[in-house]
Amino acid sequence: MVRQREATLIHIGCGAFFRAHQAKFTSELNLKSDTDWKYCVISMRNGSELLSRLKRQSYRYHLLEHSNVGKNLSLIDVINECLSLVEDGIDAIVKRLCVESVAVVSLTISEKAYYIDPSSGQLDSTHSDIVHDIANPAKPKTVIGLLVRSLQLRRDTGVGAFTVMSCDNLSNNGKVLKAAITKYALLVDPSLADWIESEVRFPCTMVDRIVPAPNETTFEDIRQYSGVYDPCSVSSESFKQWVIEESFSKDRPQWESVGAQLVKDVKPYEELKLRLLNGSHSFLAYLGYLAGYETVDAAITNPVFRSAVKKLMLEEQAETLFVPDHVDLNAYADELVERFANPNLKHKTYQIAMDGSQKLAPRILTSLAIQLQRKGNYELLCLAVAGWMLFVGGVDEDGLKYTVQDPMSEKFAMIYKDTKTDDDIVRELLSISTIFPADLSNNELLLNVICGMYRALKQDGVVKTIHSIVKKSSMGG
Repeated sequence: MVRQREATLIHIGCGAFFRAHQAKFTSELNLKSDTDWKYCVISMRNGSELLSRLKRQSYRYHLLEHSNVGKNLSLIDVINECLSLVEDGIDAIVKRLCVESVAVVSLTISEKAYYIDPSSGQLDSTHSDIVHDIANPAKPKTVIGLLVRSLQLRRDTGVGAFTVMSCDNLSNNGKVLKAAITKYALLVDPSLADWIESEVRFPCTMVDRIVPAPNETTFEDIRQYSGVYDPCSVSSESFKQWVIEESFSKDRPQWESVGAQLVKDVKPYEELKLRLLNGSHSFLAYLGYLAGYETVDAAITNPVFRSAVKKLMLEEQAETLFVPDHVDLNAYADELVERFANPNLKHKTYQIAMDGSQKLAPRILTSLAIQLQRKGNYELLCLAVAGWMLFVGGVDEDGLKYTVQDPMSEKFAMIYKDTKTDDDIVRELLSISTIFPADLSNNELLLNVICGMYRALKQDGVVKTIHSIVKKSSMGG
């Protein structure tokens, strides 16, 4: 039997989510089958220290999965090569991507690394990083530029295309990535854009697993189970889901044999997860952090938060969805609440709240626009927006200051510094066209509702405001 030893899978971004999700699926596949799929992991950002640690451990690391009743430890051995922009340089990375045997290049690079204008859904070709890459296409510093350069060389040398698979929490992630890469290619080599259109596949995916950022507590917890101190280890919940559009340029691992779902249309699964899970996560993150809850499980144990999250999911977000066959929404919502309540994960609200300017649209704003148009329920969606607006002010309800981690943090700070009244702050934030589309920013009813909620959060506090809104909506008021 033939076993694949060279890394024919490449993953860009070596964060905890990849190591606990896609790598876990691939590890299970290798253990079950006669294949030996391996990853070369690439970091285009500041992951050099982690990659160095992985190399010292022969690229193996531990994963500790937590359910509400127990834990499971496994050793993941699916990486056999790592490259970083800082240590190895762009030429080595491009060369590796041009190896003929590379079958799939997957990504977990976070929303902001796609350089998408949230209001248009298109590549922001005016961003300084993209401008740099257009001017220096052979020396890109963005993932978009890297992929286009690699595909250009693969075309020119005749080795053919690979599949490019986004595993980030973007709506229509494959289509968004394809549009960004095609637009960039048009600017550097128009004929390449045509080749990409005909030869390269960009399957959409939906990934689901709660994976907190690892820290020393994680490493110590895993040491107690494994007997080894592993600074590359990760922990996660026991639940995992991977839905993949069946659209590939060449060979691929048979992930469906270990639980992944290969489907023709990912969108219903993706929207269900983005709006119910991620939307609720953001609601808990902004409002929970402001109220002093450091972790999601701490916030969801408060009955006010729990009832609000269930109502947000089932009475507001669910109304915007085409639900996949065989999905029971009530059971799905109940399962999500139980996953949020997992006391072993300690998923930080502050971590989830990062980069909100990039996350609001798919998680909250799309649903809000639909509900406004349909005259449906949207009070808790508005409260999520008001909570985000208060969060980016950088002060919690106890008056404690914190750093706002967001690509637009400087703009938020300027608005808070230069704007006098609460209503003016809401108006200024709502007018940011790269976050809020015109049908929302120009809606006076929406402005008035969010202004009222913003004032209530400041004057009455988070928990009292949530309780008041939930009680009012339950009474039909």
